[in-house]
Amino acid sequence: MRLQINTQKSKVVSVVARKHFKFLGFALGKNRSGVYIRVHGQSLAKAKKRLKELTSRSQGRNVREVMEKVKVYIRGWIGYYYVGVVPAKLTPPAK
Repeated sequence: MRLQINTQKSKVVSVVARKHFKFLGFALGKNRSGVYIRVHGQSLAKAKKRLKELTSRSQGRNVREVMEKVKVYIRGWIGYYYVGVVPAKLTPPAK
């Protein structure tokens, strides 16, 4: 196949040696309570930007259509990031 490796992106590092090591949209690292896996800040910002685009009022669409697209996007996003810790901003308030 003669593929070339991008040396800027490819490296071998210790997960605990770097702060907020990003891998496939997750931030991996070590804190006082142990090793953590959570959604990286850039991935969260990207999701918020996409939700803003989906819910834009300037598109003149039916509310049900918009909510269906949002529901599909959120379901896929949560399905991918379910293993990581999601920030408290996204969790529903306790009753």
